[in-house]
Amino acid sequence: MKRPLLILGGLVFLVLLSGFRYSFKPFEGDITYSITYVELPEESRAFEDMLANELFMTLGKSNTKVQQELMGGSQVIVANNDDKTGEMMMEMMGMKIHVHLSKEELEAENNQSEKPVITEFKEYKKILGYKCQKAVLKTSTQTIELWYTDKIEAQHTDFKDIKGFPLEYLTTQGDMKVKMTATKVESRNVEDSEFNVPDGFTTYTMEELSKMMGGN
Repeated sequence: MKRPLLILGGLVFLVLLSGFRYSFKPFEGDITYSITYVELPEESRAFEDMLANELFMTLGKSNTKVQQELMGGSQVIVANNDDKTGEMMMEMMGMKIHVHLSKEELEAENNQSEKPVITEFKEYKKILGYKCQKAVLKTSTQTIELWYTDKIEAQHTDFKDIKGFPLEYLTTQGDMKVKMTATKVESRNVEDSEFNVPDGFTTYTMEELSKMMGGN
């Protein structure tokens, strides 16, 4: 998942990464997060009003969908946890763009991810009525202060050694800090059709999309 970083920019990717790779236990439903840009690189401050302020996540039986409005458009990422593939959809500048992310592409990118050092603390607070415990995850380039609950039966595979589901996390990377806080958790039956690629989207490869965005 580093290629969307090259296309959309580190800040947008950082927000999306937190919601993309999920595997599930019984929980089905919707989780909404608010996004707070605690610190931004100087070159990004002028565009703060264009950045997403919410992230919407839908967790199904074997799929997850992450949606957000950003930079005058929208982006949706769907992960299929059965066949380990993904779909990325963007609407921007009047275009509807779809990219299929193969199992091999995702595995190659994920294998490059650095395993974090995790420290758990006997510190607790409530978020939306859920008792959450604090943990800190560190890599050579990133620190995440995370609050998780064991009362939501879903597992975030980026935090697979954490025995719970994150409801708040503050990510620090360089001179950027982004905080995500759950504002709504709603359990419901989720239909598989909610994860389909809508009609009207044109499919591109990641290489084609990168060239469209001015990449090499």
